[in-house]
Amino acid sequence: MTTQPTAESPGVGAISAFGVTLTEALHWVEHGCHVLDSTEFQVVVHAETFDEALEKLGDGVLSYAIYLAGLEDRAENENEMLAVLTPRVMEFAKRLDKAEREAEQHAMKNALRHALSRKARHNRREWVLNAEPSGSLPALVV
Repeated sequence: MTTQPTAESPGVGAISAFGVTLTEALHWVEHGCHVLDSTEFQVVVHAETFDEALEKLGDGVLSYAIYLAGLEDRAENENEMLAVLTPRVMEFAKRLDKAEREAEQHAMKNALRHALSRKARHNRREWVLNAEPSGSLPALVV
């Protein structure tokens, strides 16, 4: 049986997504609740499960970056934290966008393969004439 980490003896790790470390953090269980505390930023979260705590801490760090960026009059330590967070958040956003585009392309390719294989199974072709109102030649869609 493994023992749960405590506030006196926490687990140490990092919250990473798409290969980008958002923050390093301490983890412990307190009264059955998982606590993650960023060691770099002022973000602490509590959740019933470790996975929920991970998600909350990731969201919390991103929200903290937005909060810092929106401050008109930042203290020196807030400028330092924003300087650390900004490149991480930008790289995370770039990799997230790339992953979403790749997933969308993959889904479109699978849908096309499925549609084409379905047509091949039924051994029929469907032709649709798409008339353009401008009077140009209609487009033939297969």
